[in-house]
Amino acid sequence: MKKLVVSVLVLSLCLGLAAEQQTNTPLGSEKERLLELERQTKERIRSNKNWIKKFESIKVWVHLSKSDDDILNDRILSFIKRELRKLGDVELVNAGEDYGTYIVEIIAVSSGNIIAVSFIFNKVVFHYVDTGEDKPIPIREVRFESAKLILSDKNDLGLLCEEVVAFFDEELLDSARRINKRFREVPKRLIETTEEELREVQSELRMLGKADS
Repeated sequence: MKKLVVSVLVLSLCLGLAAEQQTNTPLGSEKERLLELERQTKERIRSNKNWIKKFESIKVWVHLSKSDDDILNDRILSFIKRELRKLGDVELVNAGEDYGTYIVEIIAVSSGNIIAVSFIFNKVVFHYVDTGEDKPIPIREVRFESAKLILSDKNDLGLLCEEVVAFFDEELLDSARRINKRFREVPKRLIETTEEELREVQSELRMLGKADS
């Protein structure tokens, strides 16, 4: 008789634990699902914001060929970079590796007080070669965009550089800005819709927390 009573008590305890587990499992599983969904949604927002940052500025690498007149080279670099910074949306970089980067190659020659400066404007692009593998191989290419040759007096070097950057801005950078703007529009819209999804998920989590308590 005692064994029967003990068996009944053990069975009742097991059934009670099983019932409690069945009650808790749906809430726990739903919370885990919502938390994972929240994490994924935040990651999508972060990814789109990072994409937008890539197209908020125009990358420019100013590369000046070596010459015998280092002082002249330094002055040209200083003036050109100063004028580029004034544009407000140009990011000066130290190499031309990233897609869309403009490379300004400068060759300066002086004779007495007269200087001849050649400005060559290139752009880094990529094309993809299909090798039969799973993914095509990206091939970096430096594409010629434009050029400008200026003869000037050394005393007018600042005005020369100002004129060149104005040419660069109108000839190439305005077009780059329009392209960058288009690249930013889609992720901006995605962020708006994803943020709405995030608010809905977080609202469900709050409601689930109240139900759980």
